[in-house]
Parts: sequence; structure tokens; C-alpha cells
Amino acid sequence: EQLAGEATATSTDIYTLGVVLYELLTGERPHKTSGKTAKEIVDSVLSTEPPKPSTVWLERASHSKDETGQKEPEPTAIPPYGTRETSKIIEPARLQGDLDNIILKAMRREPGRRYQSVHELSEDIRHYLEGLPVKATADSRLYRFNKYFKRHRVGVIGTATAAILLVAATIVTGWQYTVAKQERERSEHRFSQVRELARKVMFDYNDGIVKLAGSTAIRQKMVSDALEYLDNLASEQVSDPSLKREIANGYQRIGDIRGNPFRSANMGDTVGALESYTKALSIWQALYDEDPNEPQNLLGLRGAELNMGEALWGLGRQSDAKQTLDRALELTLEIDAKGIVQDRSVVMDVYNRIGQVREQLWDLDGALEVQNQVLAMTGNDLAQSPDDLIKLNAYATSYGRIGDIYFRKGSFKEAGSWFEKSIPLFEKVAGSDLDDSKRQLNLALMYARRAAAGTESGDFEKGSEFNFRSLEIMKRISSVDPDNIQLKIDIATVTGNLADNYCGLRKTDLGFTAFRHSVAMYETLLKISSDYAYARANAGYTHSVFADRLFDNGRAGEALEHYQKALEFLASQSDEGADDEALAGVYNGLGLSVLQTTKNPQGRARSLGYFEKAAIHLEKLNATGRLSEKYSAMYQSVHAKLAE
Repeated sequence: EQLAGEATATSTDIYTLGVVLYELLTGERPHKTSGKTAKEIVDSVLSTEPPKPSTVWLERASHSKDETGQKEPEPTAIPPYGTRETSKIIEPARLQGDLDNIILKAMRREPGRRYQSVHELSEDIRHYLEGLPVKATADSRLYRFNKYFKRHRVGVIGTATAAILLVAATIVTGWQYTVAKQERERSEHRFSQVRELARKVMFDYNDGIVKLAGSTAIRQKMVSDALEYLDNLASEQVSDPSLKREIANGYQRIGDIRGNPFRSANMGDTVGALESYTKALSIWQALYDEDPNEPQNLLGLRGAELNMGEALWGLGRQSDAKQTLDRALELTLEIDAKGIVQDRSVVMDVYNRIGQVREQLWDLDGALEVQNQVLAMTGNDLAQSPDDLIKLNAYATSYGRIGDIYFRKGSFKEAGSWFEKSIPLFEKVAGSDLDDSKRQLNLALMYARRAAAGTESGDFEKGSEFNFRSLEIMKRISSVDPDNIQLKIDIATVTGNLADNYCGLRKTDLGFTAFRHSVAMYETLLKISSDYAYARANAGYTHSVFADRLFDNGRAGEALEHYQKALEFLASQSDEGADDEALAGVYNGLGLSVLQTTKNPQGRARSLGYFEKAAIHLEKLNATGRLSEKYSAMYQSVHAKLAE
């Protein structure tokens, strides 16, 4: 093409590869140059086909004689470059057929008749080596015969020497460029494949296995491998926005698995979850700062703020969680204002989390206002698609969340009625797929909440019934998913609740056995999830209720031990997340237990200190109008003890 003044392309490099292969297998150049002028050489290249490689050795043998006049031995192997060692050349018979056709197809004078890519040439060689048919052998003899009689345009540029040097320089430069380009393209293709595989593992595969009981162990393995992949990728100077989004999404998904308290199947590592979410938020914030109008950046940043709020909630950092979730709500409203389509379930999650953090900060009226908004929105969504189980689940969750707030207010019968409304809806969702562990667990948790409302209302039969149903489901899931830490925490909590029901039904031995089983589970679990505020609080409540029951049964010494354990867990909460009711009850119990077990002045002094601390929390309840009937009686008792 270059000698004829035509454009060069990949096909030119294919020709070069044919020349290289020809020489490797025959030890000769395709066109004879010895004794020819530069013009004759150029004419030969442009107008004649090279001889078949299999005939080169026969021709050489006919012209080669040893000193005795006898022909040299037929070659048997490839000769070294630039030599005429005939003791190391390939047998001509091995070149006949496929190898002749492969080489000559690569060296067709017409570019359109050559291989169209290096890959195609490589595949034909691989096919030959593996004994498979090759494309080159299918070439038409009629086509070669007709082309033989056609005239060929010959263009000679410059002197013959300059032309030959130009050809040689272009071949070298073009080959180097082609190799570099191919390596870059191959590298980019492989990287794209790795990206796609990593994305599928973290998203598609995880979304599939998360519904399956027993998947926690493999998801833990996925976490360690994915974190290594993401950290290595994030350490590079990535400029591609799409790749940055993939990294951020990956960190968020890993955070979910490590310890998001609102994702049922997690490893209980809430600190680790916060670490992954922080990395994701940093990437999304940078992307948003670069292009705040890009929908993906807006949606991604909102999701990252939501995840951060969830992890902070789980760690008991309620004010930080509120600030983060308020930012998530601002972004949600901005997304709506820009008309960007968004996942409705994520919107509901934002509102639900805002309600929960307000509940934890004792802004119960504010929390109730938010949840009533959510109930209206989910109800409207369901009315438009009454058969949509995802929307039905969201609607059922709204009922449950309102019940939670009334429970927190101390209105246990009201809470129970809201839980009762949600249960048939959750049962319908769970019944649609008995193998979906997440749907089954949602139903189990609602049974447990209904049980708690019954217990607090004094209906121990109702509490026992629903706690038992809840445990049946949880234990069934746990039997095939024993590494699910969040599920084990839930089982420990419900076991403690059932123990209290037994005591209320005067089945004291059963109750105490169940209490001991519950606190033993917490002891093991909190070695794994020691920073998980939700688990620590539940462990504290269980120890406190167990201590109350022990004290009521005249076992003040044992009660004292469990009150102290309860205090260890509950007092570790931040001031903003402190449960004044629970702490007042624990300090009051400590004071009473010490009075019962220690009759000396030192004991009375200790009990005085405990009663004083109980009074502090009771005064907070009184000042905020949260002094229920139960705690009003405690308020009177504590002040009487202090006066005494």
C-alpha cells in the first residue's frame, strides 16, 4: 500500500505479520532480491505473489549441492535468522496445505482479501495447531486465476533505496504502534470485564442471595474480597465519573452487609459499616460538587447520606444521625423539584429514619407527624397498585412505625392496635414467598412488637403467644443462617421478652431459664458487636427486667448482679440517646437491692447514691411530661426513700 501511494491500515500490519511468519518457517524472504534492481524489487512486491512456503525448500534443494556434487539433505527444522543452515529446517510436507494458505492469505496484495484483524490471523494459527479447520484453506482458486490476468498499478516514489528504507521504517513503527494499541485495548477490555464482574457480585448476586437463609457466611467472604478490590481501585487516581460511581456504590453495598442496623442480614459490624459509608459519601460529595445537576450524583449523594444516618443511629449518635438524615431529606426534595425519577422505597426510608431518630431524641410528637406523612404516602401508593407487594410492605411498615411511637409514649394499648393493623399485611407479604428470609423476618419482628405491647399492658397471654410465634420464625431462619449476627440479637431480645411473659404467668422457673439463656446470648454477641448501641440497649433492658423479676421473688442478691450488668450497658449510651425510664428503673432497683442485702452504714450510703441518681432521671421525665403511671409510683417511692 505504501509503495503504491495508498492509505495504510490494520491490513498493512497483517501483511507484515505474513512476511514475518513466512521467514520464520522458510528462512527466506517472500520476494527474491539478490541480483535485482530497486525497481525490479518494487515491481515484484506489487505485481507478483510470493511462492508457496512449502516450495521454497524444494527450490533451494535443487540449487544446493555439496562438494561431491550430491544434493544436501532435505531440511528438517527452522534455520536461524540470516543463515542457510539446512540441518534445522521444517519438512516441506508440513508446510503444504493449511500453513501455505494461512501465510499467503495474510500476504494477499489486495487488502480486502487478507485477514481483517490480528485476532483472526491468530485464531487460524491456533486452529492449525489444534488440528481444527482454518479459514484460509477455503480460498477460491478461480479468484487467484482471475487476479493473475488483471493489470496492477505500480507507483514508485523516490529512489529505490529510499523506498525500501521507508517501507522498513514504516513496518517497524507501524508494528510498534499496533502492538501498543492492541495491548491497551486488551487491557481496557479486561478491566471492563473485571469491573462488570465486581459489580455483579456486589449487586446482582448479593441481591439474589440476601433473600436466602444461610447466605451470611458467603456474604462475609464477599465483603473481604470486595473491600480489597475497592480499596485498590480507590487508591488510584480515577478520573472516569462512571467508575467513581461504581466504587461509591460498592462501598455502600459493603456497608449494608457489614452492619447496617436496618438491613436484616448483616455481620453486626456497625463501626465497619460507618467506615465504608464514609468512603462512599466522600466520593459522592466530590461528584456532586463537580456536577450537581447530574441525576446520578444527586441520587447517589442522597443514598450515601441516608446510609450514614442509619449507621450513626445504630451507634447511638442520634444528633449526628439527625443532621445527616435532614440532609438526605433536603436532597430528596431537590430531586423531586428537578423532576428526577427516584425509587419510592428509598424516599420512604428517608422519612422513616427521620421519624426514628426524632423518636430516639424524645421528639415523639415530631416523630408521629413524620410517620403520619409516611402513612399517607404509602397508602396512596398502594391505592394505585393494590397488588404490589413491595408497596404493601411499605404500608404495613408505616402502621408498625406509628405503633412504635405510641409504645415509646407509654400508650401500650394504642401501640398494640397499630401493630394489630400491620400484622395481616405482613402475613400476606410473607405468605407470598416462604423462602424469602427477609419477608419472613419482617413478620417475626412485628409479632415481637405486638407481644411487647401486650406485655406492657399486662396481657401476658397475648405477649407469650406472639413472642412464641416470632421465635419460631427466627429460629427457623437462623438454623440455616447461623452466622447472621443481627438475627441472633433479635432472638436474644425476643427470648428475654418471652421470659418476662412466663414470669407474668407465674411460670417462674421457665422464665428464669429463658432469661439466663437470653443474657448468655448477649454476652457472646456483644463480643462481636460491642459498639452496636441497639444491641447494648436491648441487653441492658433484658438484664434490668430479669433483675426486677428476681427481686420480686425475694432474690435480691442475684437481682443486684443483673442490675449492675444492666447499668453497664445502659449508662454507656450517649446523653442524647439515654433512656431515662430504663436508667431510673435500674438505679431504683440497685438502691432497693443494696438495702436488702447490706444492713451496715456503708450499704445505706451506697443505696442513697443510687436513689439520688434515680431521682435525677425521674425529674427529667417529670419535667418533660413523660412520667407515666408506673414511673409516677416510682417517683413517689424514691423520694420517700431519700427522705427516710
